[in-house]
Amino acid sequence: MNVHPSKKPGLSFSPTSDGLGIVLRADLIRHDTITGLVAEWQEQGAQDDVEAALERLADVAHSGADVYPAEVDARVEEVEAAACMGDAQLVIGFDDAVRLHAELDALIKLRSSRFGGSAGRIPQQRRERGAAA
Repeated sequence: MNVHPSKKPGLSFSPTSDGLGIVLRADLIRHDTITGLVAEWQEQGAQDDVEAALERLADVAHSGADVYPAEVDARVEEVEAAACMGDAQLVIGFDDAVRLHAELDALIKLRSSRFGGSAGRIPQQRRERGAAA
């Protein structure tokens, strides 16, 4: 695992502003993706392939790209292939796994206590269910 000095850990869980969701921060994946792209960019002839794939992605990834998400996904895959990028994954050490487990567990407990013990349903769903009974 790459270690990068910063105020916040490169991997963490935190609540969303409304408390209904959980944010996974994974800066290390982005870091490894960019450095992997740069490493491939330095290979002889790779720049043309990567640049062409990026241009094809730019053609479909504009403000109306939501209309064709499958095409955007396909173009992203082309960039990944041209840049010889693997899966967006990283190996974490046991200490980080324990820390992340504790962060996620604390957020689940907080959410459960806020919404009456059910971490899987939001309050509106329980009210509707109760009103129908």
